[in-house]
Amino acid sequence: MEKRTRRLRMILEVLIVLSLCLGTFWLLYSLGVFTPPQTERRATLLIRASGGFAQIDYRIGDKMIYKQHSVATPWKLETTFSQGDEVFLTAANPSGYGDLECQIVLNGRVWKSQRAEFPADKVACAGIVP
Repeated sequence: MEKRTRRLRMILEVLIVLSLCLGTFWLLYSLGVFTPPQTERRATLLIRASGGFAQIDYRIGDKMIYKQHSVATPWKLETTFSQGDEVFLTAANPSGYGDLECQIVLNGRVWKSQRAEFPADKVACAGIVP
């Protein structure tokens, strides 16, 4: 009779350990521990100039997107970046008066921003995407 009691107790202990392991796995899964981190970032690039236009340079890493490109302001570009991308956005104010601003917004939050007033006529927003 004692053998049977020990066997039932061992089976019960194994079932308890197994249910604890499954419960822990389910909890970790529901918290997203096994989900790979998001590497894409929604981005909005903005240029504002009181003179009505600006000249921009925009590149990602070594890839030049715009070089000394004239744009009407306010200028806006919706795009995505990957985590680790090196982003460079610069603007110059050729009108010679007023203010100039660049801004990079990642996932709805301002990430980089710079503002200049005449006589300063250039701004730069750059960084490595977190």
